[in-house]
Amino acid sequence: MKKKLIQALILGLALTTIACNHSVDDIGIVRDPEISVDINGKAWQSRNTFVVGLEKAIVYKSETDTAGLLYYTYRMILNGQNEAGLNRKLTIRFAVQQPDQLKGHYSTQFSEYGKIIEAEVLDQVSKDEYTSYQLITPDSTTFLQIDRQSTDKNLIAGTFAFHLVNTQDSTQVLEGTNGIFKDITYQKWQNSNL
Repeated sequence: MKKKLIQALILGLALTTIACNHSVDDIGIVRDPEISVDINGKAWQSRNTFVVGLEKAIVYKSETDTAGLLYYTYRMILNGQNEAGLNRKLTIRFAVQQPDQLKGHYSTQFSEYGKIIEAEVLDQVSKDEYTSYQLITPDSTTFLQIDRQSTDKNLIAGTFAFHLVNTQDSTQVLEGTNGIFKDITYQKWQNSNL
C-alpha cells in the first residue's frame, strides 16, 4: 500500500510538472498564404506570391504644381499556371504615401491611400512565347483593397479585381473578379531605402 501511494504521488508530481512546463509560447501558428481569383469565369490560384517595395515616385497633382508628393511603390507578384498548364504571372504595382502603412483602397486614380500604377498578366503560350495583358487607365473596375495588415509579422490580406487588355489584340481581355488574398508576406521598406 505504501509503495502504491508513493508511485501515485510520483505520477501526480510528474503530471503536474509536465502541465506546468507548457506555455502559450509553445504553440505556433502555421500560416498558409492563399490567393484566388476568377479569371474570365475560371478559378485561378497562385502557387507563390510576394510583395516587395522597389522604388519611390514623385507625383504632381497638376501640371502647374511645383511641389510633388513622394510615394513608395510596391509590387505584388503572383505566379501560377494558366488553363494550358503553362506559367502565368500577375503583377500589380501600387504606390502608397507611407512606406509602412499599406491598408487602404487603391484604384487607377490617386486617392489619400495611393494608386494602382500598373497591372499586367504574362501568359505563357509556348516554350518561348508569352502573351501580355495590361491595364488601360483609367479603369473603374480595377482595384486593390488591403483590409488587414500585421506590421509585426509583415502580413496583408484583402481583395482585388482587374480588367486587362491584350497588348497585341485589344479584343482579347482578362477579367479578374472575386480576388481574395490572405496571409501574404510583404517586404518592409528599410531606412536605407528611404
